[in-house]
Amino acid sequence: MWWDRLIEERIKAAQERGEFRNLSGEGRPLPRDDEASSEYWAAHRLLRKNGLLPDWLQLRKEIWEERQVVRAALDEYRDAAARLDPQNPGHVAILQRLERRYRELARQINLKIDLHNIRCPSIAHELIRFPEDLIERERARASRAQD
Repeated sequence: MWWDRLIEERIKAAQERGEFRNLSGEGRPLPRDDEASSEYWAAHRLLRKNGLLPDWLQLRKEIWEERQVVRAALDEYRDAAARLDPQNPGHVAILQRLERRYRELARQINLKIDLHNIRCPSIAHELIRFPEDLIERERARASRAQD
């Protein structure tokens, strides 16, 4: 392909001018990547090294970090539900606030998950949404178990 020849010619000319001398890492092998090698490995490595990810991967990174906040909100609700009295109006108000907090955090992260799933290149990369009504379903299941 003409593009490959042009690149090779420019690299060879730069080598002859000495533009690749005294670069950091000269003479050492390239560092290994965790990914399987492909024709795009150098481009992916440069993008990662410089913090430039495709938008779906950037979303995935944000989702990975934020999902822990959503899980913590769910755990906080479950802990409170286990120790608070459901007959006490003050405790009920606390549980309702914690449930709303979980639901809102789940809704926010689900918007990012939906956007990620639209932009990712394969169904194999899609992420699973957080069930926004999880607490309500758990409460209903517990109520049925008591009956």
